[in-house]
Amino acid sequence: MASGSPQRSDLVLCRLALAGGAMLAGLLAFETGARLFVEHSDRCWGLLWGRELPPLRFPVGLEEGVVAGPGQRQDIVVKGRRIEAEDLWGVFDRDPELGYAPRENAASPNGWWRSNNIGARSGSGTAKAVPPGRRRVLVFGDSFTNCSRAPQEETWPHFLNAGVEGVEFVNLGVDGYSMGQCLLRYERVRARVDHDAVMLVFVPTEDPWREVNVYRGLAGWQASPPMPRFVVKDGGLELVKSPYRSYEDFRKDNSGRLSSRFIAHERAYDRFYFRTKYESPPLVGGSILYKLLARAWYRSREMRLAEDMMRPGSEAVSISLGVIRRMKETAEREGVRFVLVFLPQPEDMERYRSDLAFRGRYDGMAAAAGRAGAAPLDLMKGFLEARPEKFDRGYDGTHYGPKANKLISESLRKVFP
Repeated sequence: MASGSPQRSDLVLCRLALAGGAMLAGLLAFETGARLFVEHSDRCWGLLWGRELPPLRFPVGLEEGVVAGPGQRQDIVVKGRRIEAEDLWGVFDRDPELGYAPRENAASPNGWWRSNNIGARSGSGTAKAVPPGRRRVLVFGDSFTNCSRAPQEETWPHFLNAGVEGVEFVNLGVDGYSMGQCLLRYERVRARVDHDAVMLVFVPTEDPWREVNVYRGLAGWQASPPMPRFVVKDGGLELVKSPYRSYEDFRKDNSGRLSSRFIAHERAYDRFYFRTKYESPPLVGGSILYKLLARAWYRSREMRLAEDMMRPGSEAVSISLGVIRRMKETAEREGVRFVLVFLPQPEDMERYRSDLAFRGRYDGMAAAAGRAGAAPLDLMKGFLEARPEKFDRGYDGTHYGPKANKLISESLRKVFP
């Protein structure tokens, strides 16, 4: 028996070697054959049967100008006049702390967007003191607060100012802002003007992802400098600033290729950055099989990330709630009232009606805000009861139009009688 053991061991080793050789030959055949079908692409290493293979080209845009949103449609004509990008989005300047900020005392080419002395969307200045017999509400939020894609006179803060006597609503919404950027802007503006209340408008299906994204280009938006963001640390929030003091520094550091400083910042703080998507490891990185496996991995991570955007307890929601809580505490230290508003997007109402899982996530976020001490005024219920013809769209079809903005203003009048 013992004398036959080496022979059996040699046979097993021989079979393993043959199997390994066959597997290697198969892999080589696959690699060789698959390369015959790889097509050139400017976006990635190559296309295999229509699938993008990593690494994908990192969307660094080093062009001049400040763009806050995804894409720029400049083919809109209203009353015979071409509407420019600044009319739809606003006029911005680079800002080392906020990433970008509305230019003060500025106007878009057709006057759709106008700002005053503190960068609010208003045609008149905001004085330091509140006029006698009046109250002032500072309103913060993203593009749905700024009312992008609509002329100044068709925004819901404008309708509020016209419809609520004795109250001045100062529209400080900024296209593309995260709630973290809203907080930073409030901390900057609050000392410049007296106020009686602060309103933060939160869009549950749009805002959370911005809390975990640093470089907006990874979300399909126009290129921009790295944005500030908060991280949860020791039960509180810690601000992570851009690694660059100016946009010029960002351009110089990443001219030609991404710098190690920028890559390290993306790896650490941008949840939209996946190393398997934008980087290629040595040796195995050139393999088609590796690229297919890497693609499957980062796509599964992207799906998980999207699912987490409205899940209580996720990083995005935790930061959103932390920002809301800090803004409320800051306002209360100022001795002013804080109001949190949940504003649905145009598509959200139908999803809320028909998708029980979506409804649970949406209501769960409202409940979580309440547990954080900032129970929101949720406009969803009122929207569900409103007639469909109340909900029109802005001039590029993405945001609310004048009818919907009037409905929003009517819903908010109840808070400030």
